[in-house]
Amino acid sequence: NRTPQGLPGICLESGDAPLGSPCDSQATTRSPEDTALRCTGGLCFGDPDDPNDPDSPMDGLGTCVALCDPNAPACADGTVCVDFSSPDNPMTPQFDDTLYLGACLPSDCSALADPVEDCGEGQGCRVYAATTDAGVCTPTGEGAPGDPCATADDCAGNQICGGEGVCILICDLGAEDPAAVCAEGEICYAEENWAIGFCVPDPEMGTP
Repeated sequence: NRTPQGLPGICLESGDAPLGSPCDSQATTRSPEDTALRCTGGLCFGDPDDPNDPDSPMDGLGTCVALCDPNAPACADGTVCVDFSSPDNPMTPQFDDTLYLGACLPSDCSALADPVEDCGEGQGCRVYAATTDAGVCTPTGEGAPGDPCATADDCAGNQICGGEGVCILICDLGAEDPAAVCAEGEICYAEENWAIGFCVPDPEMGTP
């Protein structure tokens, strides 16, 4: 029940899949097959299917994970509360549209640490969202900052694959000089409530 803070939630029918088991976000009927793939509690996370794409095969599965309050996170050992909240909509000033939603997800590394020391050679820490530096160690590619990429797995170390299809470095907002790891002409960009920043071209430098 994802609702604005302070408002009542909505009771939804749960399934039989316990936390940690496979689930399907598109399992909506009351058939035994669908019920077995709907989470008993929590959230079905990681289902790659796009329900808005009619050409999608809809055959992927996610994993049932526990929900958490990002304002007072409490998760089991080995997991972190990742904040997926949505901010208040400025176009509706008469309402507080803020949605608070967190999910307890596995984590074994920090995107702000050295990827070799934290994860090992040829691996990097892939973050779940900009609201946390926690992630999971996964094999990486060899892409350097600015190199083309299709996913973060094409990029070396603790980089992401940016919206323009290039590898982008993560920078530490808590550092004395957050942009120290960035290239000349770049800044460490972050929005409110982000735990990490990203090295992007300085808009004040203009387009080359």
